[in-house]
Amino acid sequence: MAGRTLQFIGGVFVQTTRMYLKQAMERFGEVEVCHMGNRNNPEEEPPWVRFMTEKAAQDALDALNKGEVFVDGNQLKAQWRPARGGKGEGRRPPPEKDQMHRRDLDFSSRDMMLQARAAGGRNSRKESRGRSGSRDRRRRRSRSRSRSRGRDRRR
Repeated sequence: MAGRTLQFIGGVFVQTTRMYLKQAMERFGEVEVCHMGNRNNPEEEPPWVRFMTEKAAQDALDALNKGEVFVDGNQLKAQWRPARGGKGEGRRPPPEKDQMHRRDLDFSSRDMMLQARAAGGRNSRKESRGRSGSRDRRRRRSRSRSRSRGRDRRR
């Protein structure tokens, strides 16, 4: 049963992170999705990885069956993930070349901030505040002063 999705049946424990599992699988080809499943009950929903190509998935399964793949010192064991019924045919076709999307090439909030700063946007918090350049200092001072004065009068 050739496919692009492998389901892990051993070697993935609660402390195993998605990042390390994905990194171990990317040795064989680009990973489209890495899902950790239900960590407390992996029999109900086991972790799985979907590769971009069937060849990458087959190479990974061959290496897993030979016992060559370890994560956190644990040997991984996997099998083909069975097709799920209900939603469509259970397997998605591989994405077209123009539809490929890599999350590591996304535009981050840091990139947006740097772009806004370069374009002459606000570059400090002081510009967004009122004339004094602070959040209502008077309110904070008066509250703390009245508390300290109240303590002095009570003595």
